[in-house]
Parts: sequence; C-alpha cells; structure tokens
Amino acid sequence: MRFSQRVGKSPIRAEIQIDLMDNRLRNRLFNVLKWYIDEISFWESGHYIRNQFVLGYCDYFGERYVDNNYEDFIDKVTTKIFADEDTFYFYDFIEFIVLRDDSKRGDLVNEFNHILDEEKAAYRFSLDGELIKITDEIELDEINRAIKATGKYSGVDEHLEKARRFFSNREKPDYKKSIEESVHAIEAIAKIVVKDKDATLSNAVKKISNLHPALRESIEKLYGFAGDADGIRHGNKNLSASEGEKKGVESDEARLILVTSHAIVNYLRSRFL
Repeated sequence: MRFSQRVGKSPIRAEIQIDLMDNRLRNRLFNVLKWYIDEISFWESGHYIRNQFVLGYCDYFGERYVDNNYEDFIDKVTTKIFADEDTFYFYDFIEFIVLRDDSKRGDLVNEFNHILDEEKAAYRFSLDGELIKITDEIELDEINRAIKATGKYSGVDEHLEKARRFFSNREKPDYKKSIEESVHAIEAIAKIVVKDKDATLSNAVKKISNLHPALRESIEKLYGFAGDADGIRHGNKNLSASEGEKKGVESDEARLILVTSHAIVNYLRSRFL
C-alpha cells in the first residue's frame, strides 16, 4: 500500500476486477511481461529462437504463422493489450508465457500473483502455471498443496487437474464436469485409503477408521450434492434450456466443490497415507 493510501489521500481498491481490467493492473502486468519479452530479444538472440517463440504463440492461439519481424509481432500483441483493451486475450497471453517457460515459471507466478492480489483481480496462477478464477489465498493454498503432492497417486491427480481445467476454461467453462471430477478425486483417494478399488465414495468413507463422524457425513453429503436432481454427476440430458438456466451449476458452486475437494484430498493424504 502506498503512503498516500495509508494516510487516506488516495483511494484503495475494494471491488474485485473480474471482466474488466483497470489501467493500473494492465500496466503492472505488462511491465513484468516487458521484462520477459526484452530478455528473449536480448539473451535468446537469433532469428531461429525468436521464430520458435512466435510459432509457439501461433500454435497456442490457433493463428496462422507469418515469418515477419519479431518487433512487429510484439507491436501487434501490445496493440491488442492496450489499444483494443482485450482483457482476456491479455490473460491468455500471460498464461502462454508462464506455461511456456519451466525455468522461469516459479518467478513469473510469484510476480504475477503478487500484482493480481494487490490490484484485487479475481484470478491467480496455480503452481503449474494455469490461471484460475479464485479470490481467496487460503483456497489457492489448498489447490497448490495438492499440486505439490502430485506423482504418487496419478489417478487422483488426474481428476483434480481435469476439475481445474473445466473450471478455469475462460472461453467455455464446464462447471458440472468440474464438480464431477472434483468428487471423483475424493472417491479415488478414499479408495486408496481403504485399499478397495471397487468401493463407492460413500462406502469407502464408511470404512476409514478414525475419521470424525461429522467429516464422514459431510463427505457423503458432498457426494449426494454432486448426484442430485440436477444430474451433475451423471449428466441429465433431458433438461430444457430454460430448466438448465434455473437448475444449472453456477461458478460459485463449482468453485466451492473444487476447493473443498482439494482440501479433502490433502487431508486424507496427510492423515491416512
């Protein structure tokens, strides 16, 4: 917080930036990008390396590759970011940069998340480099803890990754499938805990010894929520468009289940495995 804000002379942003991006947020994010883009131009000198960067960009965005000047390409990107004020293109481009470079991903994630947090943006980078619509650092911590623990239980990790992808797809999020995969992740870890690959989630949690009854009941109810009349778990294809609007899963519900599933998986891993 700047001095003028601390003494009440400048306003402090309170509202979350979701669909729009103010100039301060746009400028700060771009400043980090500018450092990265300049470093490519300087350290990765050579026509071939810069072409690989542009080719990767075209593949990521589904654009036709044109072998033109690298500076012209950067000018085109900058125009879309500032002149066109294409907010979600900007987020997509940032995500492309973060996902592209394994060696700098950690630093970039830290830099971008620091800015996104201070400027009250509704998005954060997870440790694996994906932008997620989430506003609570505790929620982000649960997701990142699960990502750090990947590798030992691939089936669980796969469900969690799919849940995050369905939820964070900015063009066409699928909240039903996100919830479905979130619950499948809990079911998968519960099966591992009780060593019964054929158990349902409800049966598995009943077999987990030393699991508090209230927590056991909560997990079972979560399973029930995911398979209720809305057909989330099994996919009710008989809903009309109007019914879908009334009964459809909202992002807040999907986010709740997404974060809860990561927290439950983290708990069961650390407590019983």
